[in-house]
Amino acid sequence: MKPLFISCAILISLFTLGIINYAAISELSDNISEELTLSETAAKAENWDEASAALMRANKVWNAYDTYLHIMINHNDLDETEVLFSSLLQHTLQHESLHYYPEMAQLRTHLEQLKATQQLSIHNIL
Repeated sequence: MKPLFISCAILISLFTLGIINYAAISELSDNISEELTLSETAAKAENWDEASAALMRANKVWNAYDTYLHIMINHNDLDETEVLFSSLLQHTLQHESLHYYPEMAQLRTHLEQLKATQQLSIHNIL
């Protein structure tokens, strides 16, 4: 009977940690998304300095979770996100709206996919 309780306690702990992890990744994604929206709004108004500043704030939020993300997220996904941030920043500094908007959409999609991969679901567990 004792092994059953220990097994259940371990299983409950793992699900609890999974929920906490999803909440952290979801909060991170939402915080970054707010800054990305500010960046996009500024870029549409041709205010590239503010677009760049908002993008740098979003990147700062991302970097604040660096250690946690390296533990919890696939490193290829982290690298891709960092490349997208870097590329977007270059586009804002050079005022390149032609490349800025598609890459912004790509970064948003990528962040949503990261969020989805951390969600507790049968698809992600299996």
